Amino acid sequence: MGLNKVEQRSPDPEIYKRQVANMVRARVEFSREDSIAIRRKVTKWH
Repeated sequence: MGLNKVEQRSPDPEIYKRQVANMVRARVEFSREDSIAIRRKVTKWH
């Protein structure tokens, strides 16, 4: 559903850039949290 919203607003390049930046930022933060969680699991085993 989120992709449809981006497609509808894509005619405005500024809004589209902002949405892409937010998506990338959210993805980076999510992967960072994932790596931290994985490290915690690893340290528990040692």
